[in-house]
Amino acid sequence: MPDIVQGKRVCITGSVIGMTRDEIFLDIEERGGHVDKTVDRYTTLLVIGNKPGANKLNAARRWGTPSVKASLVFVPKELRDQMYGQVEAVPTVTTNDMLSGLRELLGMEI
Repeated sequence: MPDIVQGKRVCITGSVIGMTRDEIFLDIEERGGHVDKTVDRYTTLLVIGNKPGANKLNAARRWGTPSVKASLVFVPKELRDQMYGQVEAVPTVTTNDMLSGLRELLGMEI
């Protein structure tokens, strides 16, 4: 099964524990993905880390960009190979998940 970022235009929102931005970008590129700094109509995957930004979440929702939790993307290669060999698809974050995250982040109802 191909890597989830392979052939994708990937944007990151939030932080990933144990990785700098440069390490994240290099990892995506080494795995065959292209890094986008912003979400636009050409972005094909939004990776959501800790404390994601509302602007990128809103843009992903507006463009219908699929999203996935960073914990499913940035795992050690050995575990990633095992995981991708065992699952059919990586779950995406739904609009309800994003709204729930925004509510929690902003501390208010949307």
